Amino acid sequence: GGIKGEQIGVVSPYRRQLVALRKVLGEGKGVMAETVDKFQGLDKDCIVISLVRSNHNREVGKLLRDWRRINVAITRAKKKLVFVGSLATLSHAHLLAAFIELLEEKNWIISLPQNFKA
Repeated sequence: GGIKGEQIGVVSPYRRQLVALRKVLGEGKGVMAETVDKFQGLDKDCIVISLVRSNHNREVGKLLRDWRRINVAITRAKKKLVFVGSLATLSHAHLLAAFIELLEEKNWIISLPQNFKA
């Protein structure tokens, strides 16, 4: 069972993050890793959104303040949507605050230790 690589998409608003993710994912597995803009009009069974930003100032950056990009990113998944990012930083993003609150209410957030290494 499980899901095939061709039905998994990894979305990030940052090109440098995608370069790093593609190195980890390797070739031949069929997983598509692209920017939010390149995913416009596409969908996959499972979408993993890598939001990257994590800093002491809790600054989310310009790209994560654009509601159109956020909308495209979260509407690409047909069956499963996975967010990866810093809860402390992302909860200060105006556009994501209500969404994160919903995830917390549903107990859908999994926290990893700060020193976690995959």
